[in-house]
Amino acid sequence: YSPSVAECDSDPKTTASGKRVYVGGIAADLRVLPFGSICIIPGYNGGDPCTVIDTGSAIKGNKLDVFYWKSDEAVHWGRRRNVEVQVLYVPEGKR
Repeated sequence: YSPSVAECDSDPKTTASGKRVYVGGIAADLRVLPFGSICIIPGYNGGDPCTVIDTGSAIKGNKLDVFYWKSDEAVHWGRRRNVEVQVLYVPEGKR
């Protein structure tokens, strides 16, 4: 996703966690990966760890949404299936 009102809400640069958006910040179903969870998504963020800082109504179950500053970059990333995400950390008490 990218920071547009069409894709987010009236304040597209602030996430559901209250943090500002950034590449490497991702959205997840909080029942699966709560805020603060850290994972590596192959092909995204230069292989560096990503942190769950957002959520969305269309993100259910084992789906993630990766952030890009430009919508054409997000479209280029596209929808990917069966990506093996490596979960490095889930905050204690949230598992």
